[in-house]
Amino acid sequence: MGRGWSCRRSDYYSFIHLNYFSICLIGLLYLFNHFYLKEVTTNLFIHGYLNDVMAGWFMVAWIQILISLSKYKHSVLINKWFIQLLIVALASLYWEFVAPLYVTGNVSDILDLVAYLAGAVCYSSVLYIIRSTYHGNA
Repeated sequence: MGRGWSCRRSDYYSFIHLNYFSICLIGLLYLFNHFYLKEVTTNLFIHGYLNDVMAGWFMVAWIQILISLSKYKHSVLINKWFIQLLIVALASLYWEFVAPLYVTGNVSDILDLVAYLAGAVCYSSVLYIIRSTYHGNA
């Protein structure tokens, strides 16, 4: 899984703060979507998939925070995009195809899976841009 961000302690903490910021931003976007956007539009993406896109980003950021709190710290941060996509894909496959078997009201939707993966791709893309911009490498 590797470090990928930087070996410097200050970069590591900046990276973790970025994940905390991501979680807060996603929370605010969720509330904005739930209490405002869904009330003023009938857009299918807003009603059906925006929360799933945010969930894909949330999953990766949350895992990064949990790892930072563990004994492994920055030696195991998940910075490779394919690992991030794999984690989100496995979690969303479970949520979309196994959970409906025992959670009432859940239905499987392959487009939800695509939306979760799109969120993880957005997370990876933003991380790549930040690395490239501020560190000159990716």
